[in-house]
Amino acid sequence: MAEGAGPLNAYADEFLPLIENIGFWSERRHWLAHGFLIVRKDEAGQHLFQFRRYEQREVGAVLLQWWATIDDLQGSVDAINRYCQPFVAAHRNNPP
Repeated sequence: MAEGAGPLNAYADEFLPLIENIGFWSERRHWLAHGFLIVRKDEAGQHLFQFRRYEQREVGAVLLQWWATIDDLQGSVDAINRYCQPFVAAHRNNPP
């Protein structure tokens, strides 16, 4: 996209570092937006979050699960915030 001759080419140096991990964060966002959440406690009494969602595959619907701790979720929030701030700044610096 940035290597082409389109309008985004002028901003390639700003945007390429931002979109490197977009696949990982898109997947994490998908869990948070579309997953079913069950909150439990582990053996040590710490909160444990189980996200469940179904994904359609060739064999039919498959149940996927993601187990997360409070630290995992806080890490995701912190990383997503770090990831979004440069996008907001780039937009402010380059309005449509």
